[in-house]
Amino acid sequence: MTVNNAGETEYKCRACSRNYESGYYGYYYYCTELSDPVRITVRARPKPVASIDPDKPVFSGDAVTLRCEVQDESWQYSWYKDDSRSSVSSEQVYTISGVEVTHTGKYTCKGAERQGSRSSHFSDAVTLTVSERPGAVLSVSPQSWLTEGDSVTLSCEITDSSTDWTFSWYTAVPYRDGLTQIKHNHGYIMYVELLSDSSRGSGGKYTLSPAALNHTGVYMCRGERGEPALHTQYSNPQPLWITGEENNSEFRLNSKGVDV
Repeated sequence: MTVNNAGETEYKCRACSRNYESGYYGYYYYCTELSDPVRITVRARPKPVASIDPDKPVFSGDAVTLRCEVQDESWQYSWYKDDSRSSVSSEQVYTISGVEVTHTGKYTCKGAERQGSRSSHFSDAVTLTVSERPGAVLSVSPQSWLTEGDSVTLSCEITDSSTDWTFSWYTAVPYRDGLTQIKHNHGYIMYVELLSDSSRGSGGKYTLSPAALNHTGVYMCRGERGEPALHTQYSNPQPLWITGEENNSEFRLNSKGVDV
């Protein structure tokens, strides 16, 4: 018997026998009394609710959490991607700590009774869209070797068509606890800290005017947009050398072989 509608139904039964009696009446039936009732309660098959956080396109390397909820039940869960029949996770809360572009797709979840044969419907699909994390390119104008008192501008450009980026500016520093570690493509590791006046470069340009000796260093930038913020990769490191007039004259004498 297949039951499709939710609700409670009461059932009773009885047994009947058929006896043959010659004469006009032919067969006759004898039946027992009705049994005590039994009740079958049918509940609608539940449908999970799937959610994704953050519920918007993300960049590779970001963390994403998918959650499957079935009301008032204790279930075992399975997550499925696109049209695959093989589950990608058996966790109710499925966390991908560093997504890749290949994680892009539609995800559904389903619940099954921990001890029993019941199962839920599939949830509606949630969509995860992962894009390659854009990079940042840092350049300097007019040059990276300057004399104290000169003006220099660092420009941060994002390799992405979006225009709603804000910018943060960093300088490389010696290692200490609590610093951000960056591993560049060439394999070397740097430690950076946010410049205290980083907000001056919110428009993508960070100007030092006048440049001072203590501005000598290695600078980097990155872009961010949205809430919570999605960040680009850190830019290429850009060194700046600031010298005093005397040191600068010595440098030009040594490099050109003429007095200045």
